[in-house]
Amino acid sequence: MMFPGVTLILLMAPPVWAQQPAPPPSSPEPLCSVSTDPTYGLSVERAVPVGGGAMYAAAREHRYLDALRGPKGDVVRYTRNGSTMPPGIDDPVDVYTVTYDGLETPLILYLDAYHFSEAKAPKGLVCAKPMSLGLPPPDQFLGAEQLDALAAEIASAPGFRAGPVDLEGDPPIGWLLDAFRVKSRRSRVSPAAPVAAAPKQTPSVRTTVVAFPQTCGSRVVAPSAIALLGPDGQVVDALATETGLAAVRARFPGQEIPAGSTAATFEADALQLKFQVRVTFADAACTTTPTRDSALEYLPAQLIESPMPARPADDASGVPWVAVQAVIDHQGAFQQVRALGGPPALARVAETAVRAWKARPQRAGPAPIAAPVMLQVTFTASAPH
Repeated sequence: MMFPGVTLILLMAPPVWAQQPAPPPSSPEPLCSVSTDPTYGLSVERAVPVGGGAMYAAAREHRYLDALRGPKGDVVRYTRNGSTMPPGIDDPVDVYTVTYDGLETPLILYLDAYHFSEAKAPKGLVCAKPMSLGLPPPDQFLGAEQLDALAAEIASAPGFRAGPVDLEGDPPIGWLLDAFRVKSRRSRVSPAAPVAAAPKQTPSVRTTVVAFPQTCGSRVVAPSAIALLGPDGQVVDALATETGLAAVRARFPGQEIPAGSTAATFEADALQLKFQVRVTFADAACTTTPTRDSALEYLPAQLIESPMPARPADDASGVPWVAVQAVIDHQGAFQQVRALGGPPALARVAETAVRAWKARPQRAGPAPIAAPVMLQVTFTASAPH
């Protein structure tokens, strides 16, 4: 029954969904993985594999340590205590003392700069941010060892030929032998005494350049100096120079060398470092400039075939990938393949897979360059039984 002037208000029960308690907030994604192994990072045998080698280790280790926090988010403080190399371990391991407010006894952390895998926080610590280490550049010292070994191996192969790199110009500037070409030629001349692998502490890579003279009519103007120019403008002076024709020709056996040429040797690998060559003349001869610079165009290697391997059926490690350092040779084959971490079974599978990959080699102008590369090998699902 309705009454005039009265508004009917219905008190309805709240909907069922409004009566349910609000769901708890979802837990935030962890900022990094935390190891369940109580020895991870806390023993030299289980050093954290941050990678980077001697050139990049310090920056990568600091990035790793800066991401760590105590269990309650406490800011950590760390001090480097040097390195150690216990028996049975091939590479040095860096040692850090780590502490934070409230920790009674500081932690001793061990970081491995010569191997690389997924970095985790040691058990009992957390992260304030993702590790974000990323795949490191090739280890230059390991790369030198790999190039040395490949140079000695390939020099004895039938049909071997690694001619000098032309320093093109009008007229031509000269020729260049990078460290790989120098070492492979030495090994070919003296196969019984191949070049020894460079120790990690002293990278003895070398470059040899022969610069042609300038001519103007009957005048021949010999080069007075040869230097290397880096991408950032740095100048590398020659370690030694030679002007006698016989000595210069000895640097490039089998090549015709013009009279008046000059050879220079450098303790740097020009092509690996993407350097140009600068030749200086005391007399500019027919030109107004006393210098001539090469204009080598450097092109990076490109993968052509890189199928990822299947994970072994019995692997339960959960490791998502394995880092591998190899050398792409002049034909685009992957040589001197070495896994830098991961369970041994996965490392072997990754190395086998990479040996079958194909690439376009790195180039300096038209000339191929044997160059170290760092690769990340992931795994497809295991084949069903």
